[in-house]
Amino acid sequence: MTYRGIVSKGVVLLESDQLSDGTLVEVTPVAVDFWQSPTLEELARAQDVRPMADVRALFGTWPGKADDGFEASIDDLRHNGDGRR
Repeated sequence: MTYRGIVSKGVVLLESDQLSDGTLVEVTPVAVDFWQSPTLEELARAQDVRPMADVRALFGTWPGKADDGFEASIDDLRHNGDGRR
C-alpha cells in the first residue's frame, strides 16, 4: 500500500494519518515559491485591478432590495446545490 504526501520544509505531510511503522510513502516536494505570497501590489498588477474612478458607482448595489431573493438563493444552493465544490 502506498500513501501519498508532500515535503514541506523537510517534513513529510501525508494525505492520510493512519500509518503503521514501515509504511511506504511516496512524496512530492513543493516548490519554494508555493509558500511565498505575492504582495497586494503584485496581485493587483497580475489581476489588472485599477482604482475606482468614482466610488458613487457602488451606491445602491449592496445590500440590494429587502426581498431580492438573494438569501433564498443562497439557502437553496446550500441545501440543494448542484454538486460542484
